[in-house]
This record gives sequence, structure tokens and C-alpha cells, in this order.
Amino acid sequence: MRISTRFTVLSVSITTLAALIALTAILLSEFNSRKAILNADIAARVAQGGEWARALHFSDVDGLQQELEVLLLSEPLLAGAASRNAAGDALQMVGNEPTLLPRPRTPNAEATSLSATTLKGPGAMRSAMIGGLELPYYYGISVPILSTVNPLTDIADAETYRVTAARNSTGARFVVGYVEVYAPLARLLIDLLPRANTLLVVVLILVVVAFLFVRSTVRRISRPMEQLATTADDISSGKIPRAINISGHRHDEIGDIANVLNGVIQGVHKMTAQLNVDRELMSLQVDSAKKQLSVAEAQVNQTRNRLKRVAYFDPVTSLPNRRLMLEQLNMLMLIAQREKRHLGVLVIDVENLRRVNESLGHEAGDSTLRTIASRLKDCLRSSDVVSVDDAPNDISRIGNNEFCAVLHGINETGDAIRTASRVYNTLSAPMEIQGASVAPVIKVGVAVAPEHGKRGEDLLRAADIAVTAARQRNLSEPLLFSRELDDAGSERFLLEADLRKANFDREFELHYQPQIDCDKGLVCGAEALIRWNHPKLGNVPPFKFIPIAEESGLIIDLGNWIIERAFADLADFRERRLDISKLSINISALQLTDELIDVVRNALTTHRLPADSIQLELTESLLVQDVDAVLTKLGILRNEVGVRLSVDDFGTGYSSLAYLAKFPLNELKVDRSFVVGMEADESAAKVTGAIIAMAKQLGLEIVVEGVDNPLQLQRLGEFGASVIQGFLFSRPLPKEALTSYIESQGWQDVLKSLD
Repeated sequence: MRISTRFTVLSVSITTLAALIALTAILLSEFNSRKAILNADIAARVAQGGEWARALHFSDVDGLQQELEVLLLSEPLLAGAASRNAAGDALQMVGNEPTLLPRPRTPNAEATSLSATTLKGPGAMRSAMIGGLELPYYYGISVPILSTVNPLTDIADAETYRVTAARNSTGARFVVGYVEVYAPLARLLIDLLPRANTLLVVVLILVVVAFLFVRSTVRRISRPMEQLATTADDISSGKIPRAINISGHRHDEIGDIANVLNGVIQGVHKMTAQLNVDRELMSLQVDSAKKQLSVAEAQVNQTRNRLKRVAYFDPVTSLPNRRLMLEQLNMLMLIAQREKRHLGVLVIDVENLRRVNESLGHEAGDSTLRTIASRLKDCLRSSDVVSVDDAPNDISRIGNNEFCAVLHGINETGDAIRTASRVYNTLSAPMEIQGASVAPVIKVGVAVAPEHGKRGEDLLRAADIAVTAARQRNLSEPLLFSRELDDAGSERFLLEADLRKANFDREFELHYQPQIDCDKGLVCGAEALIRWNHPKLGNVPPFKFIPIAEESGLIIDLGNWIIERAFADLADFRERRLDISKLSINISALQLTDELIDVVRNALTTHRLPADSIQLELTESLLVQDVDAVLTKLGILRNEVGVRLSVDDFGTGYSSLAYLAKFPLNELKVDRSFVVGMEADESAAKVTGAIIAMAKQLGLEIVVEGVDNPLQLQRLGEFGASVIQGFLFSRPLPKEALTSYIESQGWQDVLKSLD
């Protein structure tokens, strides 16, 4: 076979193989995505069914039958569903598949996590759309049902169960059973057929185009190349061939080669005549070239060293950078695997470096970094860390405010934790920078190989996840990586991406929870609460997306949207003559800026609302940040704009009585954690009473949130608190539902039942 033919076959084969691999990868990715979406949909639909836990607790087969049928009707891909108790015993099944197929929950799956797997059934499902292929496979999903009520607890009836669940809402959660569903794989594959057909046509077109292109190119190149090869052989053997005549007068590389060879043929006689003279001249030129080459080589070495320094070391601290650290980390991990020893990675984050730069300047920030690097070198042993070119480099700077230390030669995870604690204590001590005392805010994440990763990139990623979680939790100690942190980080990443592209007007809405003055028997206010109706995940709780919005900075836009929507709704309530004297809106610490003042002032003007009808609720942690700046902005909001101010969740943070006396507040809101604890803990009741008495002495209005039962209301009445917000009177309601609630005076029945 000729070389040109081989090259054509090889090129077309490679193109075909690459196209088929890409086709397979795309279809596998599409198939896995569909399974992931089905997992999320099933988990969301099960979460929306509010009676699962109760029905499983009482083995209510009729209730389970109804819930299972609703689940099957809501998801057309499912062919069967079953419910099981915590021990795995079947309680109720819908469809034929659950009785024939094994359970989808794998033995090593965590009890509280969703489990999904592919199952093989005794029968086969034939699909004409897949060429009559029989597919006896099903995709099974097992969703745990969690409850705050221990399934071993003896409870008389459903109402007692609901009260117990409400009382234990902040306690431990138990697995009371599982909901398992089965979807034939054929139904999932049917949706992929149009995509597969389209991609297959594209593959065939690419193969044909590749064949035609390669064939044309090879023919154009192979013939003149054979002429060139023959001429080159003649020249190498000492023959003087005739000049090469390439057809077409080519002006490409082949034409250039032909011209060169023709020049060689024409000049061979001249070169023979001048050979002796050229030999002498060549000797002189070689000597000169050697000297020039030596100088150039020295310059190249200097340049290479400078480039290596720039590529591998941080210019501020002269420490290895992330690239060099990863190279050495991979090498050390191979050594640790061979010696069957552990290897640890510490990621150290200097959280307040930006504030140092803003307050003292970037030179002070650089000095802080150098001081931290020096402290790390002093507190880490040489055997703890990465070494480069036999020179110990205690640490690496892998980001603007992040350092990394690699601990090799350790025997167990505990060694890494102890070293991390020593590093944390050393770096957290105050330091003197340009005459000012700077106390670094340090967060440390720890990961250990091989438990948390078998590659350098994986181990560093695990430590990055741990330090991110330490920042989010505001920990004052190192945090060891765990798989739960990784799952939470992935969920947060996906939610942040969805939050960035969310349409606020379509996906978000405000619910309002009324505040009842029990002494007067009136609605004295309401609190606006944000709700996210995710297009795929359904209702996402605020405690999941609000922290993400704050960390990503999206809370500014979301907060402005909440203000505009809440003001518009309050204006509508007033037009309907609904008696709501004030509307409370929660404000994040990141929102307390000059922009917030302008947004509130403009919204009041736009919707023609009296300023004292709006109350901004501030978290307790917001008051202890930059006190002077916060006090200035709150003074403008209270005294110039005229809105009311309240402290939300008082007693859960770090503020003192001095803050309550100093800041221009109208109201204090007692956190529900105190209310829930009153019934079981007399100390919690005393603290609640003390908070209420203290607020009265300071002349603050009092609202107690989280009141869910009459006993709590009675005890709060003894303490002198009359304005109540909680499930006892109403859950947070959509706008229209709140209107109906106020018009029907739905709270009056509750008050009468308590008399």
C-alpha cells in the first residue's frame, strides 16, 4: 500500500474515531444529565408532599397509597413507586415494578441521602423507537423521609404528632422511612434518539468531508514529493541530476524546496572550485561563532533563571507560587503512596487583608503578608513542608490572601490537625505594621491524603473547600475537610449560578406574616419574607439562598427588589383600606450603604407612603461591625428619612446593652430560639423575661416571633409581651391570602379559644 493511501486511511479513521467518541461522550453526558434532573425532580416532589413522615410513622397505608399515586401522576417517566419504613419493609406499592425489582438503595449509601442506581428486572420493556431492543433495566431512586420525631416514640394520633414535630423543629432529624420510585431506562433513552440521529448525521458528513479533503491534499503533495525525493537521492550519491520541473509553478513549500534543490544543482560546480578557500574561511567563522554562541548561551541562562523566578515564585514574599507548589505536591504524594504514609495540606486564608490594604495602604498589606510568611516558617518544621532544589520553602502563596503548607511524613490525620492548630494560634497573634497593631483574621482548612484525594489538585481542592466552609461558619479553629463539605459546596455553587441568572419578577415573591396585638385584638403589622420558586428545584428555603446572595454580592440587587415590591404591596394594602400600621423588611449588613438610603427614600416618594409605616429589621451582628459608620447611616434612616428601625433575632449574636442604648431603635424582636426553649428549660424562660423587661426599660416596642402554641403565648403574656408573630396565628401568606386573612379577622377565633 502506498504511503499516500495509508495516510488517507489513517486520517479518515482518526476523524471517524474522534467523531464517534465525541458522539458517545455527548450522549452519555445528556443521559447522565437527564438522570440528575430526574433525581432532583423526585426529591423536590417528595419534599413538597407534607404528609410522608406522618403516614410512615403511623403506617397509614391509605395515606401512603394516595401520596404514591400523586407522585406517579406528577412524573410520567415513572412506572412504579413504593414506600418503606426505616427498616426497609415495604408498606405500600403502586404499579407492577416495585414487586418485581430489587431496592434501589445501595448498602453503602448514607441513610439520610438520596440513593439512585440502575436495576435489572425479570421482564423487559420493548420500545419500537429503539429498534425493538428489549431493555430489562430500570433506574431506581430512593429518597429518605426525615422527621424531627423519633420513629420509636409512641404517639397517640396525628395531631399530637404534628405538635411534637413543631416543638422539635430545631432538634435532631430521624429517618422514618423511604420513598422509592422506578423509571424504565427505555423511557429515558427515547428522548435521546432525535439528538443521537442528528449527531450521527453530523459524524457522517464530517467523515465524508475529511476523506475528500485528505485525498485531495495527499494527491497534491505526494507526486511532487516523489520527484523531490528522487533528486535528493541523486545529489546524496554524488550524481548531478537535471533541474526539477514541478508542474503548475507552485509557490508553496514544495515549490520552495524545488527551487532550493535547483539552486544546489546549479551551484555544485562553483562550490567545488571554491572549496579550499571556503574551508579556510569557515574555520575563521566557526571560531567567531563559538565566542558569540558562548555569550548568547550565558544571556539565555540568565533570562531562563529570571523567567523561572517569575513563573514559580511570588514577587511579594519570595515564596513558591501555586504552580510550583502543585508540582512539588504531586511528587510528594507519589512518595507518600510508595511509603504508605499520610500527607497533609493546610490552606491559610488571611480574611482581613483587604481591610488592611484599604486602611493602611498596599505597602502595609505587603508587610503583613511578609510577616505572616515569616511566622509560618518559624512555626513549621522543615520536615513538614515542601522543599525545592534542596532548599526548604516552608510555605507557598497560592492566592492574594492565601498561603499553603504541605505536611509530609505525618503518621495520621491527628498530626495535621495539631499542626494546623499551632499555625492558627501563631498567625492569629497581633502584629505591629507601620506603627499600628494589626490582628490577622485567620481561617485554616485541612485536607489529608489519601483520604481526601489521590492527586495534588484534588487534595488542594479539598483544603480550599474546608477553608471556604471555615470562612462561612466564622470558625476560630482549623476545619478538616469532609465529603459533606464538598456536597454543600457543590450545591451552593449551582444555586449561586441559578441565582445570578434568575428572573426576580418571575421566580421570587413576597409572603407576609401578620403580627397580632393580643391586648387590642388587632393586626399591628406584618413582616415581608422572600420566597424563591426555583424553576427546577421548586421552593428553595431562604436559609439556603440568602447566605449565597450575601457572599456573592447579589443581596444588593435582591434587597432592592424586595424593597420595591414590599413598598408597592403596602401601597396596595392601604388603597384597599387594610389596617396594617407598619411593614417590616429585613436588611442585610451588605445593604447598609448610601445606596440603601436613596432606594428607601425614592420608594417612599414613588408609592406615597408615610415613612413611619416602614420598619427596617437589622440583624444583631450588623450592629457590632463598624459602629461609627453604622450609627451614622441608621441616624439618617431614622431621623432624616423617618423610617422605623428594629433589631431582629436579638440575643443570638454578640451585641451588648450598650448597643441597644446607643442606636436609634424603635423595636426589639425576641428570637424564636428563646420561645421554643421556654417550655423545656426554665433558664430560657427567665432569659426571655429578662430581655422583654430590659426592652421595656429602654422604651422599645417588643415583638416575639416563633410563637406556635397557646402555652408559649400564655407565658409571654406573663412577661408582658403582647405583640406576637408565629404559626399560632398564621404562617407567612402570599399577598392575596394576607388580604383575605385580615378582612376575615382570622386571628379572632384563636384569641377567643385562648380566653
